[in-house]
Amino acid sequence: MLPSPRRYVRSIVGGLTLFGIIYYVLATVPQTRGPAPHPSLERFMNEGPAPPIVFKKSSFDWSQVQHTYLPPDEVTPLPADQARALPSVQHIFGPEAPQAARVREKRRAAVRRVFHDDWHNYKKFAWKMDALNPKSGTAKNQFSGWMATLVDGLDALWMLGLKDEFEEALAVVAELDFGKSTDARVNIFETTIRYLGGILAAYDLSKREALLKKAVELGDMLYSAFDTKHLFPVDFMQFESGKLGKGLSLEAWVVSASPGTLSLEMTRLSQVTGDPKYYDVTNRLMELFRDQQNATRIPGLWPVWISLADRDTKSREEFTLGGSADSLYEYLPKMHALLGGGNPMYADMTKDFLAAAKKELFFRPMLPGGEDVLLSGNAKATASGETTFDPESEHLTCFIGGTVALAGKLLVSPEDVAVGGKLARGCAHVYHAFASGVMPERFNTVPCEPRLADTCPWDEKRWEEGIETRREYKDTLPKGFTTAKDPRYLLRPEAIESLFLLYRMTGDTEYQESAWKMFESIEKHSRTTHGHAAILDVVTVYDEGSRQQNLDDYMESFWFGETLKYFYLIFSPPDLITSPAKQTTPSSSTMALDKVLTPDFLKSVRDFWYEHLPSDDDLVIPGQVAHQRWYAGGAEFDKACLTQFEPALDAIQASGLDGAGLLRLARPTTPCSWLGLVLLLDQMPRNCYRGAAARVVFSVFDPLALAVAQAAVAAGVPHEAPEMRWQLAFRTWFYLPYEHTEDAAMHDECRRQCEGLARDVEALLAEEEEDEGADAYRRRAWRVVHRDPKAARALVQAQLDFARRHEDIIKQFGRYPHRNEALGRESTAEEKAFLEGGGDTFQSK
Repeated sequence: MLPSPRRYVRSIVGGLTLFGIIYYVLATVPQTRGPAPHPSLERFMNEGPAPPIVFKKSSFDWSQVQHTYLPPDEVTPLPADQARALPSVQHIFGPEAPQAARVREKRRAAVRRVFHDDWHNYKKFAWKMDALNPKSGTAKNQFSGWMATLVDGLDALWMLGLKDEFEEALAVVAELDFGKSTDARVNIFETTIRYLGGILAAYDLSKREALLKKAVELGDMLYSAFDTKHLFPVDFMQFESGKLGKGLSLEAWVVSASPGTLSLEMTRLSQVTGDPKYYDVTNRLMELFRDQQNATRIPGLWPVWISLADRDTKSREEFTLGGSADSLYEYLPKMHALLGGGNPMYADMTKDFLAAAKKELFFRPMLPGGEDVLLSGNAKATASGETTFDPESEHLTCFIGGTVALAGKLLVSPEDVAVGGKLARGCAHVYHAFASGVMPERFNTVPCEPRLADTCPWDEKRWEEGIETRREYKDTLPKGFTTAKDPRYLLRPEAIESLFLLYRMTGDTEYQESAWKMFESIEKHSRTTHGHAAILDVVTVYDEGSRQQNLDDYMESFWFGETLKYFYLIFSPPDLITSPAKQTTPSSSTMALDKVLTPDFLKSVRDFWYEHLPSDDDLVIPGQVAHQRWYAGGAEFDKACLTQFEPALDAIQASGLDGAGLLRLARPTTPCSWLGLVLLLDQMPRNCYRGAAARVVFSVFDPLALAVAQAAVAAGVPHEAPEMRWQLAFRTWFYLPYEHTEDAAMHDECRRQCEGLARDVEALLAEEEEDEGADAYRRRAWRVVHRDPKAARALVQAQLDFARRHEDIIKQFGRYPHRNEALGRESTAEEKAFLEGGGDTFQSK
C-alpha cells in the first residue's frame, strides 16, 4: 500500500480564477432570503457601500530577511512570448428550458443553504480558528493558526454572493499576522494551497488591495523556504529559523506533491505584483521535474518519493496519481494555461504524463452493469524494469478526470476529453454503487482484461477470485468491489470537481444529475449538530438514531473552499465563473480585435465572398460558377483569403474569446453584418488553414461559428430578414456551421432549417402571380425561381442532400473520420475502411 498522507488539492475554480482562466461574468445569485437586488454578481459584490477595511501589517517583515542563498545571481523573468492562442475550454451553451432552469435553481439554492448554515456555525464556534469540530461545537488550529477555513472559503463567499459574510471575513484577513505561528514548523505545501491560493483567488475576484498586500507578505515568507543550497524548498520550515536567513536544510525525502504543488500560486503572485522572484524559484524547481521525467522507472511519471537534497526525482519505485503525488500532475496543464502557453515545458510534461498514465495506471473496472468507465490505479516498478499494477483507487485520484479533460481541451486532444469523461464517470459510479451513495477513501476493484478493453462482460468467477486475494473484503460491499480499505469520507471535493469541469466542458447534463445524487447523499450522511462532519464508514448505512456515532468530529476547510463551491457552481448558470482558455479581461489582442471587427470590415468579408457573382439575381439562385469558387477555389483562392483575412483570424485566436464574448465585441446589428461574421468564422478558416493546420478550424473556429450562427437563427436573421430569407446565396451559409459540428443534435436542427428553406421556395413556386405588395427581395426571388424552377428546386435539394450526407456520417461514427489526422485522433478500423473506400471528406472543408 502506498503511503497516503492527506493531500489537499487547491480548487480549480480558485486556482483557475487565480490565473484568469476562469473569471466572473454577469449572473444573478439568489440570496438566503430572496434574490440579490443586483443583476450582476461582480457589480453586487464589488460596487456599492462596503465597510472600510483596515490593513494591518504582520509583526515580522519577511521581505527584509537577508538570506544566505537567495536571491540567485539571475532571476528568471515571466515568459513574454506567449502562444498565439489557447483553445476555448467551456462548452457553448444554448438556451435553457424553463423547467430545467427551475430544477437547477432549486438545487443550487439547496447547496447554498448548506454553505450558509455551516459558515454561520463556523463563525459561532470556531471564528478565527483553522477548523470547526462540528459535532462538539469546538475549534482547532492545525495549519499555523492563520484561520484556514476562513481564508480557504473567502472566494466561495464571493461566488455565492454572500456579501456581508465576505466583507466580515475580509476585515479579519486584512489583520492576519504572518509573523506569528501556532506551530513551530510551517507546512509549506499546505500554507501555499490553503492560504496563498485562497487569498489570491479572493483578490482576483474582488480586487481588494488588502488581499494583495497580505498575499505579498505571505509570498515573502514562502520565498524564504527556498533559501537552501539548491534553491529548492523545504517541506517544513522551522518558523523562527526562517526569520534568521542563515539557510535551511532540505529533508532527505519528501512526497512529490509537496514541492510539485507550489507553482500556480507563486507564479500568479509574480503576475499580479510584477515581481518575478516568486515565479523564478518555482520555475527552477519544475525544471528539475522536467529534466528527469523521462528517466524514471516509468518514463513520464514521477515516483511518490523524491529527494530534493540529492536532486533526485527519478529513482524510487512507487507510482500513483493519488495521495502524495496527485496535485503535482494537476498543476501541469493549469500552468500551461496560466502562462498562455508561454513556457512550453508544461505542455510537454502534460503530454508525457498523460501518455504514461493511460498506459500504466488507468483501467476499466469489471462491473456487473458493464459500465464503460475508468479508474486510476497504482504501480510499482523495480530497477530491473518489471512493473506491477495494483488496481487500488482512492478519492484523491478523482481529480484526474477533470485534469485529463482540461488538458484535452487546452492541447486540442478530443480523445483525452473523452478519457477524462470516463474517469469522472468512474468516480461518480463508485459513489452511486455504495448503499450510502458516498465514495470511500480507498477501495479495490477487478480490472478488465486488457485494462482498457472496449468490452468487458461481467465474470462472476473472476470477481470471486479477486475477493479471495483481499483480506479486507466484506459481504456488505457492492458487487464489483473487492475492498473498501479505507471506508471513510472526509468531505473531499475531487469527484465533484471533475464533474463540474466535465459539465462545463461538454454541456452534458448527466454530470449535473450525478452531482445532485452525490450531494443529497453526502449532505444526509455527514450532517451533524453544528455542520457536516467526516464520515467514518460509508459501507455501512446507519439509521438516523445511530448515525452520529459514524461521524468524526472534524470539518475540513475545503468543505467550503472546494466541495460546496463545486456543488454550487455545477447548478449555477454556465456564465457564472466562465472558462475561456485565456483571461477575459480586455487584453491588447482583444482591444486590437475590437478595432478589427467593425461593420466596414464585415462588409469587406461579404464583398470578397460574393465579388464573382455577375448579378443580383445570382444571390437568389447562385449558379455553378459561384459554387466552384466557394467549394473548389484552389490555391489562388486560398492565398487571397490568407492575404486579406488571416490577420483577423489570428487576432480572434489570440483573444481567447468564446462565442458570447466575440458577439459582445463585434455587436452585429444588421443582417449583413451577421452574415459577414458567420463567413469570417466558418468559411475563411477553411481556406486559410489546411492539412495539419486544420486542427485550429475544428477546435477554435467551428465552435465560434456555431455560436454565432445559433444566435443569428435565434434572432430570426436568416429566415425573417427579407434580404437573407429570399437570397439563398446569403441564407444557406447560416446553416453550414450546424453541419460542421460533431454534435448530432445540431444536425437535426440543420435539417429543420434546410426544410424551412425548401418550403419557402415551394411557396414561391406555388404562387401564380408576383405579389406586388411584397418587399423587393421577395418579388425578385419570385421572378428568379419562376424563370428556372428546375434550378431552384435543384439548389434546395442539393442543400438538403449536403446536410443529410453530413448527418449520416455523424450518425454512423459520432464524428468526422476525415478530421482524425488533423486532430491527432486514432481512426477505428471502420473509419479507415470508410475513408479508404472513398467515404465523404467534403474536400476536407
